[in-house]
Amino acid sequence: VELTSLVGSADAAARKTAAEALLDMPLTPQTAPALVKVIETGEAAHRLKAVQRFAEGATAQHVPFFERLLDDADERIRLAAWQAIVRHAGPQHLDLLLRRVPDEPHATQQVS
Repeated sequence: VELTSLVGSADAAARKTAAEALLDMPLTPQTAPALVKVIETGEAAHRLKAVQRFAEGATAQHVPFFERLLDDADERIRLAAWQAIVRHAGPQHLDLLLRRVPDEPHATQQVS
């Protein structure tokens, strides 16, 4: 059974076990889709770790993915997303930074 399908399982215990196993695996093209699934549907602690793991291998092409996380209900997810954006943003992302950073809390503004 593929990790991506286990991460989306209706069985809470299977989801948790799959997420924990996935978060200990190297970031690869095969594990990245499952990490995205954890970010979108996992429990808070797993989501945060998945965002941080995904950010490790991210590039400028992933900035739009992290931009979507800027509206997440969890402040820690938003902060991790900002950290990834600032690390990987290029000149083409200047508008995003100018548009969004002034509306963020002071602690988040310090990241950028």
